[in-house]
Amino acid sequence: MSSVINIIKDICHKFFVETVKKFKDYIFYFACVLYADVVTVKKDKNYKIDFTQNEKTFKSELGKIENQCGGDGAEDWVSGFRIALNDLNWGNGTKLIFHITDAPQHGKHFNVDEVNDDLLKDKNDTQGEQLIELIKVCSKRNIKITGISIGKVASFKVFKEEYEKVKGPQYEIIEITETEIKKENNYINKKMFNIIEKCI
Repeated sequence: MSSVINIIKDICHKFFVETVKKFKDYIFYFACVLYADVVTVKKDKNYKIDFTQNEKTFKSELGKIENQCGGDGAEDWVSGFRIALNDLNWGNGTKLIFHITDAPQHGKHFNVDEVNDDLLKDKNDTQGEQLIELIKVCSKRNIKITGISIGKVASFKVFKEEYEKVKGPQYEIIEITETEIKKENNYINKKMFNIIEKCI
C-alpha cells in the first residue's frame, strides 16, 4: 500500500473538492483515517482527520500523513475501524465509509487467502472477533460502507457477509487494479459519486 499512499491522499482531497462542487444542494462533512499495521509493527502510526467542511484544513492534514511499509502482507483493519467509530465526531444524516486497501485483515477468519500474515498461526489472535464487534457497531449506527479493493482482497467479501448477517444497511465492493488507481481520470471518485447518488 505504501506505493500508492500519495495517490490515495490525492484522491481523498479531490473527492472532497469535487463532491462539494457536484452536489451543491447538500451539506457534506469529510473525515479520513489512515491506519497502519500497528498490531504487528509497534513503530507504525495511525492518522486521523476529524470531520470538517474546511477544504484547506483537510488538505493540510492529509499532507502530514507519512508513508509506512508495515511488516507482513496483512493490515490492521481493526485499528482503522476503531478510530473511525470511536475517535471521529459523527453527526446526524447519512453516514458513509469508503474503505480503500490492497491488503487483507489479519487472522484466519478474514485473511481467507492466507496472504503473508504474522498472526495466522497465533492461537490467541482475536483480530477476527474484534472486527466482527466493530462491524456490529457500524450496523447499529446505520453506516453504509463501500469496500474499494485494490486487487482482489478476499477480506472484503468476508466483511460483506458479516455485515449482512447483522443487517448492515448497505455494503458494496468495488474492485480496481493498481494501474487503474494510478490513472488521472478520477476512476475511484466516479465510483464513489455513484454511491453518493444512491444515498441522497
